[in-house]
Amino acid sequence: MRRQIIIIVLLLCLAPLRAVSQQVTASFRGVPLSEALASIANQQQEYRVQFIFSDLEEFSVSADIVSSGVVEAIREVIGNLPVRVTAQGKDIFVDRLLDEGGNISGRLIDKRGQTVSYASVALLNPSDSTVLTGMITGDGGIFSLPCTSGSLLVRISCIGFSTVYLPASSGNLGDIRLEHDAMMMDQVEVNASNIVHLQDKDVIYITREMRKGSYDTGELLGQIPGMTYNKATKELRYEGQEKILILVDSLKMDAAYVKDLHHLRFDKIKIIPFPQGKYSGYDVLINLHRKENYQGYENSGGGLANFFPGGRNMKDKAFSDGQWNQSLTFTQNKWNFYVRYLGIFEQWEENNLSTTEYPLNNYVEEVIDNPDGIRNKKFHGRTHDLTSSMDYQFNKHNSLSISYLYHWQSMDECFRNTIVRSDLEGNVRDTIRSNSSLKNIGSRQQWWRDTATSTKTNVTPTTSALPSSTALQEARA
Repeated sequence: MRRQIIIIVLLLCLAPLRAVSQQVTASFRGVPLSEALASIANQQQEYRVQFIFSDLEEFSVSADIVSSGVVEAIREVIGNLPVRVTAQGKDIFVDRLLDEGGNISGRLIDKRGQTVSYASVALLNPSDSTVLTGMITGDGGIFSLPCTSGSLLVRISCIGFSTVYLPASSGNLGDIRLEHDAMMMDQVEVNASNIVHLQDKDVIYITREMRKGSYDTGELLGQIPGMTYNKATKELRYEGQEKILILVDSLKMDAAYVKDLHHLRFDKIKIIPFPQGKYSGYDVLINLHRKENYQGYENSGGGLANFFPGGRNMKDKAFSDGQWNQSLTFTQNKWNFYVRYLGIFEQWEENNLSTTEYPLNNYVEEVIDNPDGIRNKKFHGRTHDLTSSMDYQFNKHNSLSISYLYHWQSMDECFRNTIVRSDLEGNVRDTIRSNSSLKNIGSRQQWWRDTATSTKTNVTPTTSALPSSTALQEARA
C-alpha cells in the first residue's frame, strides 16, 4: 500500500533576489537528485518545487540544461529514473514511482556481492526483441523501470560482464548476479584505463590496440564491447539493435560518410545508451571526438555487383546490376575538402504474362511468351553522381560548407509483347505484336551553402571540420 506522502517545501525565500523567470540553465555531474532539484528551484521564484527527500536520496544525476522551462528542465534532469513530475498551478510535485503495479526493479551485483554501477538495463518486447525503455544504473547498481505489460524480457549489459536476459513481469527482482565475461577479460584488463564510466555514458579513449586491424572508423566502432560491424554491408549494431545515431563533435553527420573516415581523426568516443531529449528513441548515441588540428586524408572506394545466372537478367547475360563509389577527403588545419563519385548500372528482363477477357465484345486477349525467347519487358539504367564540398571552420562552434553536385541519369525501358486475341469459345482470331519504349535522359547541377553551428547540449560540443550532414544528405538523395 502506498505510504502517505509528506511534502517538503523548498525554502525558496533563502535564494538571492532576482527577476522572475521560467528559464533554467544548469550543469550537473553526478550530484544527488535532491540537490539538482533545489538548484533548479533556486533559479526562479514563480514555481514551488516539492518532493520527499528520503524518496529520492539514492538517485544521482548528470545533465546539461540550456535555457529550458522549469518543468522541462526537471524532466531532462530525471531522464529515465523512475520518478514522476506533476505540475499543478504554481506547484511542481516530484515523487518516486513505486515498484508495485507497473514497475520492474532490482539491484545488480557481481560474484563478490559488490554492486555493479553504470550497467545498461533495457526492457524488451519478448516477441520481437524491440527495446521499450531503458536506463543506466547509478552507484548503487539499482534499476527501476515502468512496464505496461505483464510479460517482458530484461536485458542487462555492462562492459566486462556477460549480457543477461531475464523473463520478468512487474515487481522487484531482488539481487541479480552478473558474471565476468571470460572472453573479454584480457581486453578489459589491458584497456581498463581507457574506459571511463560516468553516470549516463561511457568515455572510451582510443588506444593503439583498438586501431590495429581497423581499416576505417566503422571497423573501429565494431571493436567496442556490445557493438558489431558488418564489413560487407557496413551495418553497425549495438546489443543487436540498429537504432544508432552517430555524431562528430556533437554535430549530426551522415553515418555512411563517417564510417569511411580514417580512425586516426579521432581520439575518444562517447557511448550514451538510451539518450534523452532531442535524441530520444535511439538505442545508443555515439559521439566521436575529433583530434585538434588534424591533418591527413582518406581514400575510400568500393563496389557491389549482382549476378543471377538464368534469373531476371538479360538473355544470355549473367550480370544484373552493380554500383561503384570512390571518395577522397583531405583536411588541413581549418580546411576540409571532399570529393565523391557514385556510379550505378542496372539491366534486367522479365515476362509479364496476362489474360484479359472482354465478355461484352466476346473476345479474350492473352500476352504470351515471345516466339524468339526475348522477355517482354527490358530495362537499362545508368546513374553518375559527382559530389564535392569545401568546409572552413571559422571558430570553435561555427563552420561554412560550399558544396556542388552533378547528377546524370539515363533510363531506358522497352516493352515487346506478343498478344493472342480469340473469342470466348477459344477460336483464334489474330496475333498482335506490340513494341514500345520509354526513355528518360537528363542531368542537373546544384550548388548550395550550409552553415553549421554547434550549441551547448547534453553532449559537449566542439567543432565541425567535416562536410555538414545537410550537404551530404542532399548530395546522396
